[in-house]
Amino acid sequence: MPTCKPGSTIELRFDDDLSDTPLTFIVTELSFGQSCDLEEKLTAIEAKTSREFAEKLGEVIVPLIHGWKNGPTPEFSWDVWVSTARLQHFRKLPWMISSQIGYSEKKA
Repeated sequence: MPTCKPGSTIELRFDDDLSDTPLTFIVTELSFGQSCDLEEKLTAIEAKTSREFAEKLGEVIVPLIHGWKNGPTPEFSWDVWVSTARLQHFRKLPWMISSQIGYSEKKA
């Protein structure tokens, strides 16, 4: 029976990144309850501007991101992500973390 390993990490990458060096986020593995809590926090974010939304989103998900592979900088940086991400990927990342689904999991 598959169970969550609290404190462990998993790797998530966007399913549309078919490059040889896909951007891969290293995130905290979440239990079902933690995923529910994260979804509630994400849906509760209210912002008047896109910048405010990015700031509030960062407060919620940055603690769950432990790094990245093949990112624009060697070390993960929220500011770099905000300035380099495509809008669709920026908005998709929190839900990928919440649902813990990335390319490698879909193919497994």
